[in-house]
Amino acid sequence: MNTNLWAAALGAAMVLGWTPAAAAPPPGSGAPALEQPGANEDELARQWLADSARWSTAYSEILSARTDRIGRFSDATAQFIDRVDAGDRAGARAWAEAWIAAERSGMAGERATFDTLPTDPPALPGFLVEYPEARAVRLGYIEFRDGLATFLRQTDAAFADYSNLMITATSGRDQDRLALINGVMMLSAAAIDSEIILLRTMRSKPGEPQHHLVSAMLESDYAMSAWMKQFAATLLGKEVDRDLVATEMRQRAAAASQQADDLAAAARQSRTEMNAAMQQAGMAQVFGAAMDSYIESANVEREIAALLTKLADKTAAGDLEGQLALSQAMEGLGTRRMTLQQDRAAMVAAVSD
Repeated sequence: MNTNLWAAALGAAMVLGWTPAAAAPPPGSGAPALEQPGANEDELARQWLADSARWSTAYSEILSARTDRIGRFSDATAQFIDRVDAGDRAGARAWAEAWIAAERSGMAGERATFDTLPTDPPALPGFLVEYPEARAVRLGYIEFRDGLATFLRQTDAAFADYSNLMITATSGRDQDRLALINGVMMLSAAAIDSEIILLRTMRSKPGEPQHHLVSAMLESDYAMSAWMKQFAATLLGKEVDRDLVATEMRQRAAAASQQADDLAAAARQSRTEMNAAMQQAGMAQVFGAAMDSYIESANVEREIAALLTKLADKTAAGDLEGQLALSQAMEGLGTRRMTLQQDRAAMVAAVSD
């Protein structure tokens, strides 16, 4: 058995962020082995990596679909309000009902796809069960699936509340419009809070690039969630300690920026430390590209942190229009963040095939 070969493949998959974080289960607690008598262990390891990548990708696609869907709700809200303002309340209601039905159907489809996927990730080949790293990878997949289930449930519930607010807002009353805007903000906040649950399962081992990337994303998500909740409360005329919220946002942004710096350093270190193993396994090119991608992610996370600091300043000043403008600018950075993650997922698939 070429131990370096499969170990390099597993190590690359972990460093590339393919695996969620997990504490290793006790020895002997792995699933029944699927190893075939006399089978080549290198091939079994590669097959397990490939099968696990496919299992994970199917769930990741559901997460991407749901996240993209929620990201479009702000535009839908603006279109709806324009229709109400035009004076055609009956037409606005008909549009809202059709839009809600389409989105509800799409979300139901995402849940149905989730329910049809295999619940458990592929079982470890027998010889891998004895390795804590391999067991941790598999357990991490299970935790990721559980986190995704929570994300789907919570965003389903938030959308149901939001749908009711949209129908009510066809009245044209200012208070109903404000309640709707508040609703879309709270829906976005609920999505971020759910994403935080997911991210906690994906942090990987301390010191690895994925650990620092997810840590930076978590800090940014905490800051955005705090901002959204205070903004929604402000719209409803509630008392908000803006200085307290702004202080938390600045602290989170500073922590995110530090994690971004650590991410870039970890990517460079991983490239150096794993270069020989990657060369031997024939993975040097894709692994190097992945580390470059992490460094670019670090740049994106720094930009997000800088924007959050500016958003905190606008929050402390009570500048609602300035806050909205900066929050809209955040969308482009979110797209860049997602694109880089998708690119790395494709690299992982290349490693495991």
